[in-house]
Parts: sequence; structure tokens; C-alpha cells
Amino acid sequence: MTGGQTYAQLSAAAMAQPGNAKLAGEVATVFKGEALRSMLLNAFGWWKVSQITYIASLTAFGLGGLTLLASLFGLTLRRNPEIIHEVIDGTPVTHA
Repeated sequence: MTGGQTYAQLSAAAMAQPGNAKLAGEVATVFKGEALRSMLLNAFGWWKVSQITYIASLTAFGLGGLTLLASLFGLTLRRNPEIIHEVIDGTPVTHA
């Protein structure tokens, strides 16, 4: 269609030949194609960013859940040693 020319090259040629309708049509088509390409690449880039942040959020929630389970496990199964106060030879136990 354009012979491998870029939009800038075609636009310069169309400005040099303002009466050439075929060239003006090619310039419009190439411009629309470049605009569409840039919009699609932008949309794809932000979709990829959202996909990565979604995976990161799932990972963070999973690790948070594991932390919650580990803390509950530690609270329920902790050791509670009995404190025994003994009086040996009649001397009271004092805590400093």
C-alpha cells in the first residue's frame, strides 16, 4: 500500500502534492493505523500491569492468611508453665 514508507514520509509527500487525493487517502489510512496501534499497545500495557498487581494482591492475601493461621496456632498451643510458689523452711518467697 505505502511501499514501506512511514507516516512522516507520506505526510511530507502529501504536503508537497496537495492535489493528489490517492496520496492523501493513504496518509489518512496510515495515520489511523498508527493511532490504533498506539492505543492498543497502551491498553495492552496497562492490562499487563493490572494482571501483575492482581497476582501480587492474591499473593499478599495468601501470605496474610498464613500469618493469621500461624498466629492463631501459636496462641492456642503455647506453653503455659505453672508458676509454683513454694515456701522452703518457712521463709516467704518475695519477688523483686
